[in-house]
Amino acid sequence: MTSNQRGRLVSELYTKPTDRHLYLHKDSSHTESTKKPIPYGLGVRLKRMCSEETDYKNTD
Repeated sequence: MTSNQRGRLVSELYTKPTDRHLYLHKDSSHTESTKKPIPYGLGVRLKRMCSEETDYKNTD
């Protein structure tokens, strides 16, 4: 979600209420090289989307 605060565009993470946050299970038949970078990639994505440090730390 993006908003205008004090003349500055501020973004935060928005997920739809129907989003189930389904990711690969650790016991899936995918290779480790496919499964291992998923948590890191999600963290990087979250950090890029949130412009305020408090929004980044308050995500569930």
